[in-house]
Amino acid sequence: QMQAPMLSKLCDEVNLQLNEYLEGTDPSDAYAFAFLHSIGISWDQIRILVSALPLWITNNLEPGWDLLQRGPVRTMLKRPSLDYLRQRLQVGPSQIYHLLKTHTRLSGYDSCSKIRPVLDALQSRLELSCVELRKIILRMPSLLGMKESSFEARIDFFQREAGMSVLNIKKSVLKQPSLLQYSVDSSLRPKLQFFVDELKVPPEFVGKIIESAPALMGLSLSKNLRPKAKSIIMMCSMTSREVGSIVATSPQVFLLSQKNIESTLEFIYSELALTYSRELGEMLLSAPRILLQSLDSSLSMKINRLRYLFESKKIANEVFKANPRLLVLTKKVLEDRIQRCIEANRDLEEYFMPSEKGRKKLVRLPTTSDIENTVFLSTDVDFNSISGIFPDHRSAARHLG
Repeated sequence: QMQAPMLSKLCDEVNLQLNEYLEGTDPSDAYAFAFLHSIGISWDQIRILVSALPLWITNNLEPGWDLLQRGPVRTMLKRPSLDYLRQRLQVGPSQIYHLLKTHTRLSGYDSCSKIRPVLDALQSRLELSCVELRKIILRMPSLLGMKESSFEARIDFFQREAGMSVLNIKKSVLKQPSLLQYSVDSSLRPKLQFFVDELKVPPEFVGKIIESAPALMGLSLSKNLRPKAKSIIMMCSMTSREVGSIVATSPQVFLLSQKNIESTLEFIYSELALTYSRELGEMLLSAPRILLQSLDSSLSMKINRLRYLFESKKIANEVFKANPRLLVLTKKVLEDRIQRCIEANRDLEEYFMPSEKGRKKLVRLPTTSDIENTVFLSTDVDFNSISGIFPDHRSAARHLG
């Protein structure tokens, strides 16, 4: 009569101490840990054992309410499939439980006919290590539901049309596993054509863009990528080709929200008292990563620091116009440059003017001899959705037939 209450109390303590390890486990595991602790094994020692031997504990085969309300789930989970996944990926019940919560159809997959062939194909095709394979599956368990032919189609696209090597593709997929699920015809190829045909990015740069910012391939063309390009073109008096130059140099710029891009451009134009929008365009072409800087903690701080240093708002503004790369320096690098200038007793204005020394080369795409009159196509009167960007009216007319 005394043992039952004591056991219940000890199991409560197990749940308190080992909660992160018990999610998705069979209830019997809690009793096993309670017994181990009762014979003198400390909680820290049990944590070490579970971390070192994730297969030591077992999955709960009853799905429970949390899983049942998320989608189609078997009334009793398949132990061989779950055990195979745990052994192949070297994960515990908690991680398997989260895989099932994210992709409930996994509960019906057979280890021999479905899970193993997919993991083998993915690991072999992308030359993944076991750790890399685990990372991808834990982030995107729905990959286990794909057919091998689907993997091949996407990998073939990246190799043949984007000019990427297996290593480039692997790096991209590790950053964005969903790359392997985007439709080639309705998502991947149209975006590649957007970069090459509309922004005039040379084909050899497209693979680098994907590797650097693979999340771009998951964004909407008409409601995200093209509107961002339009904002930069209109606010900076730039051509679509010049926007392509920015994307090729710093792809992460297009991962920013349109509102963020517009706010930063408006701030720089106003704060530096620019006269023409083209001045803003020249600054952006010289230092595209300006758009990645925070307004308050980066841009404002640097502008105010140099104004204080020069004791002149006008001179500081002119220096930033001439050398916009100052705006992308880290705080430490900027302060170090200021200190070196003061110690060397150099002329401040001359010291902060542009220098080619140590600069990373920007991607400068070939430009046309005449100014482009960019045309935007949209079925929306407010141009919230853009279906095409063309360098001139003639190109747009040819597209429309």
